[in-house]
Amino acid sequence: MPVPPLPAVTPVLAAEAFERNRAVEAADTRRALTSLTQQIAEHTGAQKKQNQLAEDSLRRWRKLAVVAGLLCTVGAAVGSTLLSDQEVASTVWVHWLHLREPWDTPQQGAAHAGP
Repeated sequence: MPVPPLPAVTPVLAAEAFERNRAVEAADTRRALTSLTQQIAEHTGAQKKQNQLAEDSLRRWRKLAVVAGLLCTVGAAVGSTLLSDQEVASTVWVHWLHLREPWDTPQQGAAHAGP
């Protein structure tokens, strides 16, 4: 059985097919670019949101650190002022902590200056 000959392709039909293929490829490219642009925008938005949340957390930690620093500073100032008074220091060491006063401990091997 003989193979039928292929229909003759006219230059006009070939040009139309070429243009149609080019239009389909261009539409596919536009869709792909639109999809890619949308994905990049979503990714960028998610990164901005994550950065915002991280900055908020850091801001909270900084505030907490400042408050803790101020409390420690005030506590140290009050403590050093109170403990500089020997009566208060004695009360803290003896009555509250039930320890001997550190300044009353005898020195070992010290020479006795009295009779």
